[in-house]
Amino acid sequence: MLNFMRSIVERIDSIYRDDIYFDALKARLLLSFSSLLTLVLVGNMIKLWWIEAPLLEFRLVLNSIVIIANVATCYEVIKGRLAQAGNILVLGSILPIHGLLLLVSAYQEAVAAAILLFAFDSVFLLIALVFAT
Repeated sequence: MLNFMRSIVERIDSIYRDDIYFDALKARLLLSFSSLLTLVLVGNMIKLWWIEAPLLEFRLVLNSIVIIANVATCYEVIKGRLAQAGNILVLGSILPIHGLLLLVSAYQEAVAAAILLFAFDSVFLLIALVFAT
């Protein structure tokens, strides 16, 4: 596992060798964040399926869309398109969450949903400031 991670870091360093040093650091950070978020979302999908949460289909679709965006982000980082990867991560994370708000007809705990949406927006605003163009 350590050799695999080392090979990824060496590949990123070779791709971004001619760019500014901070671009290589940004690429490492983006790849790490996207990979970690993918692992967390896969674990969340397993948990949702295991406990049979309400609105299971919507939640699984939402998580699947964000996972696909994260995989596309990792692919773009490895291909050397850092700006496009940041945009994919931000848009692929924010749009499904806000799209789900339109599909749910009623919230049992509306204040909790609003606070959670505010937290998501704050985090992804920070991510957009760092990674998106």
